[in-house]
Amino acid sequence: MLNFLRHALTNFKGTGAIAPSSPALAERMVAPLAAMNGHRTILEVGPGTGPFTKVILRHLRTGDALDICEFNEGFCDHLERGVMERHRTAGRHGSVRLLRGDIRTVGLAGSYDVIVCGLPFTNFPTPMVHDIFERLLGVLRPGGVMTFFRYYLVRGVQAPFVGRPKRARLRALSELESALGLMHALRTEVVLANVPPAVCVTVVRSTDHTASISPWRD
Repeated sequence: MLNFLRHALTNFKGTGAIAPSSPALAERMVAPLAAMNGHRTILEVGPGTGPFTKVILRHLRTGDALDICEFNEGFCDHLERGVMERHRTAGRHGSVRLLRGDIRTVGLAGSYDVIVCGLPFTNFPTPMVHDIFERLLGVLRPGGVMTFFRYYLVRGVQAPFVGRPKRARLRALSELESALGLMHALRTEVVLANVPPAVCVTVVRSTDHTASISPWRD
C-alpha cells in the first residue's frame, strides 16, 4: 500500500487511483482466465503494484504465457522484485515476462486469449485511449476476452464540476464503451467491495468485426 501511494502521489495522472484495487475487483477482472481451458496466452496492461497480477499468477498452468506491460519504472521494479521473483523462485507454472514501455509501441508476442487492463482511461487524452483500444483489440484473438474497469458513477458525478475538455473526454469514454458493445459481446458488473466502487467491463472480441473502432477527438 505504501509503495502504491508513493507512486500515486508522484504520478497521479498515470496511476489514476486513490487506493490499490481490491481482491474482489481483482477476482472479477481475472475471472475469464479462470474459466478458460487449455494453454492460455495472457496480456496484462497497467498492473501498477500488481493486485491483478497476483491473481493471474495463481491461475497460471504449465504451458501458459503471461506478458505484463507497465510504463512506470517504479512499478516495474516493484513487480520484478516483489511479485515476479517470488513466482519464479517458488517454481510455479507458466512463463512470465515484463515489458517495460508504452502499450501502444512495445513489442508484443502476438495473439492473446485474455487481456486484463488496469489503465486509468479517465486520465488519458481521448486519441490516446482510442489508440490503446485499437492496439489491444488488434492483439486479442477473435473469441478472446478483455477486461478493464472504471469507477462506478464517477463519470456522472464529475461531469458538472469539470471543464469542457474533461466533460468531452468523459463523454467519449461512454461512447467508446457503447461502440464496443455494438461490435462485440460486452457485459458490466458492479463491484461494491472496492474503494471507490468499480465497474468491471468484459469484452469478448467478435469473429465478425475487425479491431478498428471509430476515432474520437478531444
